Amino acid sequence: MEFFKNNKALLAMLPYVIIVLLSVATIWLLSQVTFVAAAFSTFWAVVSPFAAAFVLAYIFDMPCSFIQKFLLRFDSKFLKKRSRLISSLILLLILIILSVALVNFVVPIIARSITIFIRDIPVYQQNIQDFIYRMYHLEIPDFLPDLPTTDEFIAMVTSIIEDFNIEYILSTVISGVGGAFGVVFRLFLTIVATIYFLIEKDPIKAFSKRLVAALTSKRLNEFIIKYSGKLDFNFRQYIYTQTIDGLILGTLMAIALFFIGSPFALVLGIMLGVLNYIPYFGSIIGTVIAILVVAITQDFNTALIAAIIMFIIQQLDSNVIQPKLMSDSFSISPLLVIISVTIGGAYGGVMGMIVAIPLACLFRDIVEEFIELRNSKN
Repeated sequence: MEFFKNNKALLAMLPYVIIVLLSVATIWLLSQVTFVAAAFSTFWAVVSPFAAAFVLAYIFDMPCSFIQKFLLRFDSKFLKKRSRLISSLILLLILIILSVALVNFVVPIIARSITIFIRDIPVYQQNIQDFIYRMYHLEIPDFLPDLPTTDEFIAMVTSIIEDFNIEYILSTVISGVGGAFGVVFRLFLTIVATIYFLIEKDPIKAFSKRLVAALTSKRLNEFIIKYSGKLDFNFRQYIYTQTIDGLILGTLMAIALFFIGSPFALVLGIMLGVLNYIPYFGSIIGTVIAILVVAITQDFNTALIAAIIMFIIQQLDSNVIQPKLMSDSFSISPLLVIISVTIGGAYGGVMGMIVAIPLACLFRDIVEEFIELRNSKN
């Protein structure tokens, strides 16, 4: 480093040398697409359990930090010194208890619902055929001009249903059991890494700050610290909001479906709660699926009643519940939600749709602060 300081000409040429080296490296990588893809695939296979563990640790850090703050209220040196470790272990114990309760109470109900659904597929097939028959006999001129006849269409639907080979799907699933050991090992590695990420949060955070400070200028370091904090807040607020909102929405939907007599109320309620993590589109997709299931497994009139009730619940959720959960600093316009989710889904699939809102809020904050800074200078 002293050598470069004493040779200003070399120091001035250093950025150009780096650009040339990066250009050469990029050209070489582009010429070795197959090799790079294989190398990246191998690398990702190795680090993916740790990446998953980091995401899980980030999510579980919220309840873990809450437990840690509670422990720090006690005037005990032992608890204060080991608060992070104890809070992590308490959280782990809570998750084990919840997992056991899930396996013993919820999973059997879901399994029974799936069994009933598979058992009654012939009944649902007949319901679909009856609905199609009624639609084809609507006395509306030119309603369906160039479509096949009723019998032809019913035969086509029946053929599609019969081609849905359950035995082939089951044999495919069974053939994949050979890799179960690898899956179990990766899952175990993910769980262990998650625990260590939780316990070592403070040292990892301190090291990351020192590393960024060492690699960047003071102004850039302040910028990174400021907006990484905002991004962290956005993600935490989003996870909190969508989790609480998903629990409320899923519970209300399950209760409504239960009262209209759906045997799949719990399964559909859980599905709606999970899909709620996908902003805007998730609840719409879940609602459409739920209405279709009710129409197939019960009747069209019941599905219409379910659609009305679910629409009312969604309006209550979007206009009352969500605004109460979201802080003013995290509020975002519906148009920005649609744009960001569409772009996130196009480039990152479901995960891209989930992270789109926090990133969009950060981008909005940066643009607004830039505008304020420019206006203050004028």
